[in-house]
Parts: sequence; C-alpha cells; structure tokens
Amino acid sequence: MGGAYSSMFSGISAQKMQELQNMYFFTFFTILGKIAKVDGTISKQEGDFLIQLVHKLQLTGEHKASAIHYFNNAKNEPKSVEELASQFHLLFGRTPQLERQMLYQIVGIASADGIISAQEERIIKSIASIFSVSDAELSHIINSFEASTEQSYHVLGLSKDASNEELKKSYRKLAKEYHPDTLKSRGLPDSMIESAEKRFYQIQQAWTAIKKERSIA
Repeated sequence: MGGAYSSMFSGISAQKMQELQNMYFFTFFTILGKIAKVDGTISKQEGDFLIQLVHKLQLTGEHKASAIHYFNNAKNEPKSVEELASQFHLLFGRTPQLERQMLYQIVGIASADGIISAQEERIIKSIASIFSVSDAELSHIINSFEASTEQSYHVLGLSKDASNEELKKSYRKLAKEYHPDTLKSRGLPDSMIESAEKRFYQIQQAWTAIKKERSIA
C-alpha cells in the first residue's frame, strides 16, 4: 500500500502489526462507507471508486474482503465519522502521510458522483481539522478532483466528444425526468423523491461545470 503504510508497521511485533492493520482497514474503509452513505444511498460511481481503490492499493484475499466488508457495513457502525477520524489520528497521527492519503480518498469518493454535497463538504472539513490539514492544503486536494469535468459529462450520460446541442438536449431531458415536482406528481414515496433531488442537483452542477468549460451561454 505504499511507503508510508509499510514504514508504519515496520519494527513491531507480528501481533501488534496485525492489530494495527485491522484497525487501519476498519477505520479507513468504514469512514469511506459512511461518506458514501451520507446522502442515503451509495451510487454506482461511488461503488466503482471503491473497486478502483482496492485495485490501486493492491489489496487481495483477506485484506480485500475486509475492506469491502467494512465499507458495506459502515451504516451499522455507531461511531460518527468524526469519532472514527479522531481514533485514526490517535493511532496513526505520527505518520501524516497516512492521514493525507485517507483525506484524499475521502474527497475522491465524495466527488465520485460528480459533485461534493454541502453535507459531504462539512464532514470533509471536520476531518481535515482533526488531521491538522490547513484550509489551503484541503482546497488543493478538493481542486485536484474538481479540475476535471469528466464526471460532469458522465452525469449527463455523454462523453467529451458530444456537441453542445447534444449536451443541452441531454441536460433538459434529465432535468425534467429527475425534477422533484415531476416525481411528486406521480405519487412516489419520499425516499425516491429524496434520491431524485440529489440526482437533480448533480445534473444541475454538471451542466454548470460543462457550460463554464465550453463557454456556453
């Protein structure tokens, strides 16, 4: 999992190493799971992000199974994200690279579906404070994900090769389809309407980002 992770567990007994590794995986992937679930549902993009992260970290066997288990069962963990982050800081604060790695992945999964919600941003700032990450450094991390509009095209169901007219057509179609008033008129349950509101917000943010990139009036 990288130099910071390896050096963290060097020079200690096998039993202690196992305990720290278990706690590392538990807190890391439980926090990611809670962030993904903060708006009520785990999107396909967030699920894909997890799979890519597991592959990137070269997790296999028991470690891979544990990571996915902790992520999927995060909703059952009674501790808050802030409590888990404080626990992580207490254990691994002497290796700030691990905290930066976690914060980077937290921002990554929060932005995986195209937009960081206000609630996700609040939690991210809280974790950054616990990890003693400055506002400037956090902004740099967030901007590294927001710099690309690839996710915005994905939200509209098109690629960067699409024309402005194709993008406008897709935006209007999706905005109408997911508009909360449209779903309310169909008598759908509140849970579905809440999910649609999130999707509608993502569509609006994606279109705003694309318009800015392409200078569309």
